[in-house]
Formats: sequence, structure tokens, C-alpha cells
Amino acid sequence: MSTRPDDVAANVREILGLVRDGSAPTQKPEAVIDPTANVLSLVAAADRRQDDLRNNDKTWRDRLDSQTQKWRDKLDAERQRADANASKAEAGRLDALLLANTNNVALALAKQEAVTQEQARRLAVLEQNQYQQGGATIQRTEARGQGNFNISQAITIGGILVLVLVDLKTKGVI
Repeated sequence: MSTRPDDVAANVREILGLVRDGSAPTQKPEAVIDPTANVLSLVAAADRRQDDLRNNDKTWRDRLDSQTQKWRDKLDAERQRADANASKAEAGRLDALLLANTNNVALALAKQEAVTQEQARRLAVLEQNQYQQGGATIQRTEARGQGNFNISQAITIGGILVLVLVDLKTKGVI
């Protein structure tokens, strides 16, 4: 016998029909079980299960959030370390460029000085020869030429310095 309300009602009608006809069975019918208690216990069990699932879900989400934050912190620390290393490397690169440019300027000035000294030596020999050959007038003319030559050298050195500074500026060193 079923315990569903529709089935129970049908069973009761069947029994009543048999009693009216006089052909009722001699044994007692099965007791009708009230499904309310069973349904209530099943609903309560389902609610407990839902609560357990929610609690379990919250626990795992909290653990996942904790791990996520832990790895984010590690990633941030690693990113900061990499940025610091990159900054150090860039500073070293810029220092090396500045040193190379300084060395280039020093080398250019040393070469210019060597050329100037050689020219001055040749000029001195030339002046001596001309003075011996041409006299005091020629010597005065050469003195003016030497002054103009010194001005030309100063302008050349100044131009080289300007070019070097412009080069350093375009490379972003200064």
C-alpha cells in the first residue's frame, strides 16, 4: 500500500466500497502512515546538507583567497626586486655611456693638443728660419699670423666641445 495522499484516499474509498458491499476482508487494513514527519525529516536533512555545502564552500573559498593573496604578495615582492635590479642596471649602463663619452672627449682633446703642439713646433722652426732670413718685419707679420692661428685653434677646440655636448645631449646622458 502506498502512503501518498492520493493513494491513501483511493485505498480508503476501496475499503469503504468493500464494507458497503459486505465483502470486506477479514483482516485489518494496513495502518495509514502520515507522511508529514518523514517529509519534515527529509527537508531538515536537505537543509543541513545545504548548510554543510555552504560552509564547505566558504572554507575552501577562504583558503583559496588566502593562497591567492599569499602569491600576489610574493609576485609583488618579486616585481619590486626586478624593478630595483633593472634600475641598477640602467644606472650602470648610463654611467658606462657617460664614462665612454668622457673618455672620447678626453681622447679628442689629447689628440688636438698633440696636433697643436706639433703645429707650434713647426711654426717655431718656420719663424726662426724666416726671422733669420727675412728680418724683423717678417717676424712681426708671423706674430700676427700666430695670434690668428691661436684664435683658430681656440675656435676649433670650442667647436669640438660643442659637438661633444650636443652628442651627449641627444643620447640623453646630460
